[in-house]
Amino acid sequence: MRRLLAVMIGSALAAEVAIGSLGLALDGPATTASGPTATAAAGAPSVVLTATKRRATVPGAPTGVRASSYANAASTVSWTAPTSNGGATISGYRATASPGGKTCSTTGATTCTVTGLTNGTAYTFTVTATNAAGTGPASAASAPVTPSQPSSPPLPPSAPGAPTGVTATSGMDGASTVSWMAPASNGGAAITGYTVTSSPGGLTTTSASTSATVTGLTNGTAYTFTVTATNSAGTSAASAASAPVTPATVPGAPTGVTATSGMDGASTVSWTAPASNGGSAITVYTVSATPGGCSVTTTGATTATVTGLTNGTAYTFTVTAANAAGAGPTSATSAPATPTAAPAAPTAPSAPSGVTATSGANGASSVTWTAPASNGGSAVTGYTVTAAPTSPVRAAFYYPWFTETWGSLTTPDTHYHPTAGFYSSDTAAVTSRHIQEMTYAGMDAAIASWWGQGQHNEASRIPALLNDPANNSNGKNLKWSLYYERESTGDPTVTQINADLSYISANYASNPNYLHIGGKPVIFVYTDGLDACPMAQRWHDANTLGFYVVLKVFSGYATCTAQPDGWHQYGPASATDAQSKYSYTISPGFWLYTEATPRLARLTDAQWSANIAAMVASKAQFQLVTTFNEWGEGTAVEPATEWSSASGYGTYIDALHAQLDTGSATQVDTASCTTTTTSCTVTG
Repeated sequence: MRRLLAVMIGSALAAEVAIGSLGLALDGPATTASGPTATAAAGAPSVVLTATKRRATVPGAPTGVRASSYANAASTVSWTAPTSNGGATISGYRATASPGGKTCSTTGATTCTVTGLTNGTAYTFTVTATNAAGTGPASAASAPVTPSQPSSPPLPPSAPGAPTGVTATSGMDGASTVSWMAPASNGGAAITGYTVTSSPGGLTTTSASTSATVTGLTNGTAYTFTVTATNSAGTSAASAASAPVTPATVPGAPTGVTATSGMDGASTVSWTAPASNGGSAITVYTVSATPGGCSVTTTGATTATVTGLTNGTAYTFTVTAANAAGAGPTSATSAPATPTAAPAAPTAPSAPSGVTATSGANGASSVTWTAPASNGGSAVTGYTVTAAPTSPVRAAFYYPWFTETWGSLTTPDTHYHPTAGFYSSDTAAVTSRHIQEMTYAGMDAAIASWWGQGQHNEASRIPALLNDPANNSNGKNLKWSLYYERESTGDPTVTQINADLSYISANYASNPNYLHIGGKPVIFVYTDGLDACPMAQRWHDANTLGFYVVLKVFSGYATCTAQPDGWHQYGPASATDAQSKYSYTISPGFWLYTEATPRLARLTDAQWSANIAAMVASKAQFQLVTTFNEWGEGTAVEPATEWSSASGYGTYIDALHAQLDTGSATQVDTASCTTTTTSCTVTG
């Protein structure tokens, strides 16, 4: 009891200290403790002691906040617990990102990961702590960090891509050099080598660079090549194949070389091609003479003539062959040959003399003569007898190109109205009438416009004209020639001209009604304003078929080196034209259908008759009328409403008939015969 009392009445300070050590409070607003209450005995001074708990506060701010940036759209934040928990256990932490406010929380751990961040954006983080009293202040912000997509781990290497741009060149003696470009992808590992494969044969070679030489190939065989690339992971697919190449070596030596003694410092050498061309065509042979070293080459022929030798000196010859790979070995030497001086060249024989002709039956004449006084140093091998016409050839230009050149038949391309109407050249009755009108006019021949093979239905129209029975009307035998028009639109080549002449020769010239002079089929040729002597030369070079060529004149034609058989003028805008002995041409007028006025007004009967008389008096070889029926240019003499006459032939043909129709056929075709004797018979 005493002990309790001593406690109860002890000094207040001692009691306060004792109680405070128990975590209790003596006064102030407090909650009643659940512990015992001491009460003094009755009559004794007493102190009532009540024990209460102290109130907790929020914790302090965490410290040492730091964040990592390696995660993908996330960052791991860590920190140190605050120095004060506020008197109560910390129940959790929250980390907050800035910007964006993304958070993560723990229930006591001092690390967590904030997710949902944006890669590439810099973030700082703060942390708060929470206890029973609430959430404390935020920590200082961490240093900024930037989350990013972590790099993918490197892939293992793969085989490289295929090489590209493979090319090959023909090599020498079974070899070829191949080049290429490295593949676009090495597969992630360095290329360690390439393999080149041939086809056919499958021969291979390897290389560390982008070129290699494949050997062991067969000369003369075409090869293509493919290339593969290799790295540590494997080998690529094969490249596209190269273009083919053919390896070769030089050809062997020619054999069988022989030489013949020639004349005047020359010798002809022959040989046999080598047994092997080395896999490539032989392009040249070289023939060399010994002594002196004279040589000659050929481009494939196995014979050659070596010139420049000395007459009377014996020579031997060797031959080498060359191909794309080079020159091969030299042949064995020929036997010797010795050129000699050539005799004087013969000249043409002198002219035969004493020519006589005797008329025979059926258009034949027997001709005899005396051999020439000189044979020119060489035996006469033959004679040619040619019969020349005794009168000029009178002909009209004719156009078998209707209806296509009438234009519209309701408004034809002409100022005039032909009596026969706007006809077709395919109508037999029309062409027969035309031929009868020309024979009545005294024409010996007609010159039909010809534009080339297949043009204006020539394949049917020309034979129809040649074979028309009317060619033998009015006591005449009308002949036909062609007017070659291609020169008016360009310059046909020698080859083209020759092809056209071959066509005409094969299809028309052998017809008995085709015009011949001196046994040659006659062809007239139009020229344009730009033609000159080169055009005459083209015709000279192209005429390998023996045509009698009559060119249209151009400025300076008489000075050309290459002269045709005859010349003529086609210029119907002039009433007359004289070309010396060659031709005399007359025109009745010229009025092109596209022009309002004529260039040459229609001649009167008197003018036309006077011009016909002048033509006859000219004695020119060709006496020509431009034209019979060129209606588009208005130059026709064919009967028309505008110049009709009682005869039905029209005034222009009437005038021609009056002066040209002698009542007997004119012989216009000259003929010939050949013989080795001094007589022969000319027929036709």
